[in-house]
Amino acid sequence: MATQLYAAPSAKKATGSNLAIFLIERGTQRLWISRQNGMQDPGVPIFGPWVPLGDQLEAITCAPYVAGNPEVFTVDLRMNVYRMAQDANDTIWTTRKIASPTPQQGTPRNIASNMMNIQTVDSTGTPVGGALLTVTVTTPSTLIANQLSYLAEPSAPAVIPMDATGSVAVYCEAVLSKLAMQESL
Repeated sequence: MATQLYAAPSAKKATGSNLAIFLIERGTQRLWISRQNGMQDPGVPIFGPWVPLGDQLEAITCAPYVAGNPEVFTVDLRMNVYRMAQDANDTIWTTRKIASPTPQQGTPRNIASNMMNIQTVDSTGTPVGGALLTVTVTTPSTLIANQLSYLAEPSAPAVIPMDATGSVAVYCEAVLSKLAMQESL
């Protein structure tokens, strides 16, 4: 029995989209994965066995669309947030810590951001609704769009859905250190 269950479509496979299903097992709070291995009939996926993937977790979530191999965002029992992603070439899973709680006596970090309003249009200038915006970066970056957070890395671009008018506002966050803040004053 699962505490949480998420499916993440992956478009990296040559045969089309395949699903990776992640769950947190009730009782042990361990992370498991099952992958789609093919199709039995049109529209009826076949899945492989459940395989343990991670440590004890509080919560998981997946992006509605993944531009590469499977990825899952996890929250451990200490409320640290991680991104787990599988490399498309060597199929090795990597885990990257992307957030942690502020210590009780700690000082929150200063955050700055830039906002970009983006709209897709066709060759006649007509907006193209429902398009997917792929954002590539040279250094790991956190992007905010549609009230969701997207992690973009050099090896894993962020894929952001645009609204019905082909528009999206994307915020790019940057962490500023005290030293950088003082130097700019």
